[in-house]
Amino acid sequence: MRIAILIREQDGISLLRYREGVMRELQVQGATFLPFKENEPIPLECDVVWDPGMGRNRLPLSAFKNIQRPIVVTLHGSATFTMKWREVYSGLFEALRDKWANVAAMREWTWFRNKVTAIVAVSRYGAIEASRVYNIPSDFVTPIYHGVDHLMFFPEKNLSGQTNPYFLHVSAYQPLKNVDRLIEAYEQLPEATRPNLIVISPGFVQKKTKIAGLSIIDHPLSSQELAKFYNDALGFIFPSLRESFGLPIIEAMACGCPVITSFDTACAEVAGDAALLVNPRSASDITQAMSRLINEPDLRTQLREKGLAKARQFTWAETARLHMTVFRSVLR
Repeated sequence: MRIAILIREQDGISLLRYREGVMRELQVQGATFLPFKENEPIPLECDVVWDPGMGRNRLPLSAFKNIQRPIVVTLHGSATFTMKWREVYSGLFEALRDKWANVAAMREWTWFRNKVTAIVAVSRYGAIEASRVYNIPSDFVTPIYHGVDHLMFFPEKNLSGQTNPYFLHVSAYQPLKNVDRLIEAYEQLPEATRPNLIVISPGFVQKKTKIAGLSIIDHPLSSQELAKFYNDALGFIFPSLRESFGLPIIEAMACGCPVITSFDTACAEVAGDAALLVNPRSASDITQAMSRLINEPDLRTQLREKGLAKARQFTWAETARLHMTVFRSVLR
């Protein structure tokens, strides 16, 4: 199968991992990729056209109007349409600017929903959201979970006797990642006995000048570096206000790191009973969960084992197999 794949220049870290993971495994399964950029023509020798990076208020490529090939797109969420603006944007100007982008996106979807052949969402939550936001029949959207690279993210050792424990958070910063409330929750722990908190969040700007125990890493790290941080952490804290999937949850679990995450959107769907689930809008709820990880070693062990079992359910090979099923279905 020859798949023309749109390579957008502004794809985020999680989207890049998704695209690269699926492409790698689809090639193993016999697919050939014909990459093209937004300003380039679609390769006409393809069997299927795939845009793996739709979502929010990104516009469908205008060239899709005239292409006589099946079109498959992956939607990565619609937070700009469903959340309060303060939870999505850093300021009012950005929110107002994006409001017009939302209008433009909805206008384009009036023709695109009749042109696209199949839609992939990255969770059941994402599929329901996409159906509602873009006015698409629910049976037209196929939820397919991300995978995790188990050759990169795996438990290196048992860290129960670690002498310098720390909590960890990893995200590409947006307000909905809830980093400020996480830090607020961390400050409520007794300063004398709390572990350190390491926040790896490119783009995050710390509002307070100095908080004892807090370290901010505001630049991207490699997968190898992230795996080391996951492996050495006492717990991974991911209280996102909204996720379409939440790839760091599974990466942390694959490394044997106990996870605290949100009780709704795709966070709860992906984590299941393998994490402590909290109200992401309650700092005290997050604090209480962190306190439990500090004081209950048996709970940490239980979450570690459940997390490892959960992570084994997510592989890029299975993700790619399900994508191939979608691609083949549009050629019938």
